[in-house]
Amino acid sequence: MMDSIAMRSHPMVPANGYGKGTPKNWSDISIVTLDPHHWCLSEDVKAAARRLGLDSYDKLKGLARKVVGPVDLMTDEFLNEHKDDVLKLIKNDFSGLLDNYIKGLQTPKDASLAELITFNEEHREVELPTGYDRQDNLEESEASANLLSPEQWHRINDKVTPAGREHGFDRVLREHEVGIILAPADSFVPDVSSFSCKTTKITDVCLQAHFNSDYPFITLPLVYLNWNGRPFGLLAIAPQFQEDLLIDVARAWQAHFPPRQPPLL
Repeated sequence: MMDSIAMRSHPMVPANGYGKGTPKNWSDISIVTLDPHHWCLSEDVKAAARRLGLDSYDKLKGLARKVVGPVDLMTDEFLNEHKDDVLKLIKNDFSGLLDNYIKGLQTPKDASLAELITFNEEHREVELPTGYDRQDNLEESEASANLLSPEQWHRINDKVTPAGREHGFDRVLREHEVGIILAPADSFVPDVSSFSCKTTKITDVCLQAHFNSDYPFITLPLVYLNWNGRPFGLLAIAPQFQEDLLIDVARAWQAHFPPRQPPLL
């Protein structure tokens, strides 16, 4: 898949494609872990899921070349200072990004974020079951769509992006001299990644930046909910242009942890 979506003419894309070199094992991979007690979404992720993360960290200490942590990605003070700006960007852009994604589907059931919200309400028993019966983020994103002018958007982005990079992933990777950051997948870490990526215009998609610019990442599932197959696990984050390293991490993970399960249909 990486070979299909990557810009083959880019100088940092491997000439022979991804995953074609000599595979790395855990003994070649150095890791820093983030504290799941700090980074998990406490309302949605139970103590058992956090315990799974810590147990996985302990297991990796006997496998990987180097394991540091758990450590903090950034301070609470920094997050509190910048989180409102980040949310403004996310809510401003999300509706348009989702609409563009839907346009690329062959058989979409909904044509826009507004239609998705309506569909969820009309099928609450399936889409909004007890305990997961709110869609505030979607509704707020619809209400906030494109409210920022290009000048406002760039002013906020130019403020938070350098700060997020230097106070987050770059600092952790540099200070601990590692190649991979491991964190709970159900956490605020993807949000930090989204405002740490470089964007040049209001229509840029940060997800694209994860793939081909700043911080590519993969999910590493550990367990699955019985009722819908939803995975819980970890997120592996690499530095810029290190997608091949993430492929090696996925291979090594598969060899020592429970195999991935296909999603329930």
